[in-house]
Amino acid sequence: MFSFLSLKDESHTNEKEDPFILVHTGNHKALSLMIKKGMSVHLRNEKDQTLFHYAILYNQVKVACLLKANGATLDSTDKFGQTPEDA
Repeated sequence: MFSFLSLKDESHTNEKEDPFILVHTGNHKALSLMIKKGMSVHLRNEKDQTLFHYAILYNQVKVACLLKANGATLDSTDKFGQTPEDA
């Protein structure tokens, strides 16, 4: 099981395990494995952006579909009030 529920307070995370880096780079396989092992698709970064925000922002369609299929929502807002659809 993953030891983090949110990355807001994490100062350093192993890049190979950082879900935001994996979304940014489109690493569908690693993300899929992490989700199967119990990682929440509702993680947020210091800007309160979700993994789904990142997938849309970086045009990672396959990753966005994976996140959506595992419960990510379109209406989550970040600290600026933006949803993934606003990206």
